[in-house]
Amino acid sequence: MHESSLCEVLNKRYAANSLGVHETAEILGIPGNTVKSRMFHARKRLLKLLAEGGVGAALA
Repeated sequence: MHESSLCEVLNKRYAANSLGVHETAEILGIPGNTVKSRMFHARKRLLKLLAEGGVGAALA
């Protein structure tokens, strides 16, 4: 999974007034299940980074 794909989905969903899966998918031109999958992987990666080194590592 490319980091840019994860970041793009996160930015669209949460920076733009917490868009839903359908709205995010429509904006990005991808299926809703792809949005869900990318969100799952983004959360998993974020939790791993936080566990490994705290907030600083997640933001790096």
